[in-house]
Amino acid sequence: MQSTLDREGPQNLRAFFLGPPSDWQARFIKTTEGQQSSSDVGRATGLTDVDRRAMTNTVAEKLKDALDVSIDDILLSAWSQHRDLINDLEKSRQHKGETILVPLADHTIRSTHQPAVEVMINDRRVAAFKFSANLMMRIQRAVLRVEAGEVVGIEAGAWNGVGQLKCGAVTLVEHETREFVLPRTLGQPQQAPRPEKARAKARPKPRVKAKQDPEPRTGFRTPHWQRPS
Repeated sequence: MQSTLDREGPQNLRAFFLGPPSDWQARFIKTTEGQQSSSDVGRATGLTDVDRRAMTNTVAEKLKDALDVSIDDILLSAWSQHRDLINDLEKSRQHKGETILVPLADHTIRSTHQPAVEVMINDRRVAAFKFSANLMMRIQRAVLRVEAGEVVGIEAGAWNGVGQLKCGAVTLVEHETREFVLPRTLGQPQQAPRPEKARAKARPKPRVKAKQDPEPRTGFRTPHWQRPS
């Protein structure tokens, strides 16, 4: 049987929060339907229950897209603020062709993302859903491989995480992982793609628009460890 530490963990926030097993979608559908029913504008549209369910499913798909944030990007963003690592990166720029191994003290990384989705019908906003995804990663025994001023890989280390995904005040997902090995290869951080508009099948046709996530907040902390609030 393969041990947990022989495996890498989820590769992005979508896999962390929405991977099986999870009943997040049932909770989300209940939350969105309740918000639509309580909206005067929503009641005035005359949408059928089938239309509402299609609209809710489209919003859920937009949430999945918004959580396609790489764990690699979160790690690199946080480590770029590590004072000791910054010094080693500068040294490696002056010694091109050499590999420097940088051990890090055990620490935690906290990353917060706040995507939002709006539902528009006849140019009127029927509903707006604000999400909050909070992730805390506990990093242990990490050794980074640095070349030419960049972190190009991880020689050793492990992590486990605790996270919470909310829609407004409603908690959709809250769980803590087991311990996994840190990914051995790292990609360079990439700018998140601009969200695209999607349409759900309904009369009148609602427009489901994903608003760009405000600048994600990723920070480095050591040796503090706590559950996200």
